[in-house]
Amino acid sequence: MIGRVVKLERPVADDYALMLKWLAPDGAVAPLTGDMGDEPTVEDLQQMNRSGNQRFLMIKLLSDGTPVGTMNYRRDAPGAYSIGAAVGDPALWHAGYAGDAFIVLLDLLFHSKNARKVSGMVMSFNKHSMRMMVNGGFVCEGILREHCYLDGKWHDAVMWSMLRSEFYERAERHAAMSDRLRLQDLVPAEDKKQARQALAGYLRSARLTTSFDQFLQAEDDKDE
Repeated sequence: MIGRVVKLERPVADDYALMLKWLAPDGAVAPLTGDMGDEPTVEDLQQMNRSGNQRFLMIKLLSDGTPVGTMNYRRDAPGAYSIGAAVGDPALWHAGYAGDAFIVLLDLLFHSKNARKVSGMVMSFNKHSMRMMVNGGFVCEGILREHCYLDGKWHDAVMWSMLRSEFYERAERHAAMSDRLRLQDLVPAEDKKQARQALAGYLRSARLTTSFDQFLQAEDDKDE
C-alpha cells in the first residue's frame, strides 16, 4: 500500500516493540491521543491484531523503508470503521507522513474493504490531527465534552467522519489538480472488461435463460 512519501505494511514481530515504545503512556504520542492510562504489552498488540479487533499497520518511508509510525483501524459495524495514527518522533510530526498515510488507509478501506463511513476521534488540544481532519475533508459529527484528562484539566474530544461518497468526490477533485490522490484498483479495469466479454461470448452462443438475455442486453448497452 503505497502513498506519495510513505507506504503501509503489515507489522512483523520486531515492529510490535517499536509500536509499544511509541504508544507507551510516558511517550510523546500518548498525551495527544488521550491514551495515557493505557499500558498495553507487545502480546496485547499482537493479540488485538490477530483477533481482528484492531488491525495495525506500520508507516514506513517510501525512500528507504524506515519505520516512522503506526496506523490502526477497527470495524465498528458493517461498512463502518474507526481509524487512528501515530508518528513516533515529534521531530517528524510536521513532515506530512501521517497525512499521506491517512490517504493510503482511506483508499484501502473505501476502495478495497467496501467501507461506507470512516471515523476518527481527535483530542481538542491536538493541533496536528485537528488540522489534518479539517484540511482532509472530514466532517465534524460532534464534541464529547470533558472526555480526556490532561495537565490538571478535563478536555473535549471531537468526532470526525468521512462518507464513501465524500471520499470519491474529493479524490476526483484532487486528481484533476495533482497526483495527491490516486485510487489503485486491485484488478485492472481492462481485465474486468475482458472477463465480462468472455462470459458474454459464451452466453450469446448458449442463450440459456431470460436472465442471461438481460445480462447481454446490459453489456450491449455499455458498448453503445
